[in-house]
Amino acid sequence: MTNPGERSAEGQLPPDFVRFHRKHATLWLRVAHLELGAREPAAETVEQSLIELATVWERASGPVEPLAWRMLRRHIVRHMQRTGKTSAFVSTAAFDPAAFEALRLPPKVFDTLEHRIALFTAVHELPRDHHEVFLLTRVLGQSNQDAARLLGIREKTVRELRRDAIALLMQGLSEDDPDTATAARRVLHLSRDQLAELEGPIGLFRAIARLPDRQFEAMTLRYVLEYSDETAGRLLGMTAATVRSNVRHAKETIARTLGLPEMPDPD
Repeated sequence: MTNPGERSAEGQLPPDFVRFHRKHATLWLRVAHLELGAREPAAETVEQSLIELATVWERASGPVEPLAWRMLRRHIVRHMQRTGKTSAFVSTAAFDPAAFEALRLPPKVFDTLEHRIALFTAVHELPRDHHEVFLLTRVLGQSNQDAARLLGIREKTVRELRRDAIALLMQGLSEDDPDTATAARRVLHLSRDQLAELEGPIGLFRAIARLPDRQFEAMTLRYVLEYSDETAGRLLGMTAATVRSNVRHAKETIARTLGLPEMPDPD
């Protein structure tokens, strides 16, 4: 792809356009590569988007990021239509270590390629707005603020869409996976980062998000989803007594983290 900075030096592109390109080109290339599956068509698509953006740059009113995002998406679709190919998102993301690492999920929870393909298939099948928010904030590691600016929506809307996306993924993965316990454990960990974002002054949500895996799973099923000990145990592949034990240890861990006295065991 031609370096817009070089063309700008020749007086063909305004300096603010060059700065905009330098700030966003890497992200755009990553998005295009995930969708198209190869670097060459991704670079070509990004360049076409930049050329179109350059033609309207001086006349554009309002925030430019959402306009540029729509152009990129449009050129990605056009490339797929022109070549007769469909999105390569699932296969590209499933084989991309960076895409999985960005989710910050325990590797042992998604311990097979089949599980990762199932996850990214579910992400790909999310409604468009939910998919784009999840893609930007979880797969590509953008902040809620940056995602809101890129999509032209409020930061509150980004948080809501991301929360709903995780709920949809939980539902979809649990329905698709014959091993309900495995599916339940996989989808529970998608919500950990959400807890940290709800942080209050005492650090409660961060403490919950940092619990050991089994304690986090038991606490989430019992007190967030309000499942009984028996149902939580069935989903997690453990006895009801083990669920209660993990919940008790989770409470002790949270109390120690927050510097609070531990609650006495009930008689």
